[in-house]
Amino acid sequence: MNCATSSSRSPNASRPTPAKPDSEEPLLADLVILLDISVGDLAAIADTDLTERSVAKGLEVAGLIWDARRLTADQLQKICEEAERMTARQS
Repeated sequence: MNCATSSSRSPNASRPTPAKPDSEEPLLADLVILLDISVGDLAAIADTDLTERSVAKGLEVAGLIWDARRLTADQLQKICEEAERMTARQS
């Protein structure tokens, strides 16, 4: 069964409206990274303020993801398990 045939909704059914984020900044910061566009250009296009700081955090995460591509599935699993343990300790 594929996703297209498993839906019980009619094609004309109204779709739920996505929730709006409290701030557009995290989404725009992600777009800066994804589109490889300057912060100033994207801020001008979106007619909003966007800080370099918010983009810097995204670049760090993007670098981590890029480096993780070299890990095996077992190594990634161990990292995920350790991250979950660390998160549980903080709670």
